[in-house]
Amino acid sequence: MRTVEKAHGQGFDGLRAAASLTGIAKPAWYACCTWDDPALGLVWRGDEIDLVTAQPIKPGGTLITMPDLSDGWWATLNASLDALSAVETDRIATLHSMPMTQVRLTDAIVSVFPEVIDTMVTAWTAAHADMSWANLTAPECWLLDWEDWLRHEVARCEWIMARRVGELLTL
Repeated sequence: MRTVEKAHGQGFDGLRAAASLTGIAKPAWYACCTWDDPALGLVWRGDEIDLVTAQPIKPGGTLITMPDLSDGWWATLNASLDALSAVETDRIATLHSMPMTQVRLTDAIVSVFPEVIDTMVTAWTAAHADMSWANLTAPECWLLDWEDWLRHEVARCEWIMARRVGELLTL
């Protein structure tokens, strides 16, 4: 569901747009149905995708212990992220409906780390944009929640997610 103003463009059609992505462990997209609710000023959308029965690794909160993930799971995740990073797209990150720009990224980094001087992003690539342990499943590796995939700065979060939890805890 989106407001009428936000019901058009990349944030509303991400699943359909992701259907063309290959080499990624994601549910297949088949069709969608949309309908307007003029009284509330909303547009509703239902998408038909593959049923994934594997459970999210961490549905919410902070992951603090190493999940039992096989080498095959990590290989699938890494291959999926490699395939995604090779995609050319004009979709631009719109976190919380605001376009991700160099200025916005710099402001966010400096607000937390004021001593950082150089925040210039020199490379942008296609990214999932909502990568979290809640959107990764096990024991089979599936990447879920493709509504907002887009072009983002390299290494925003995918490289972090692809590292083992033990390595994350020592960063």
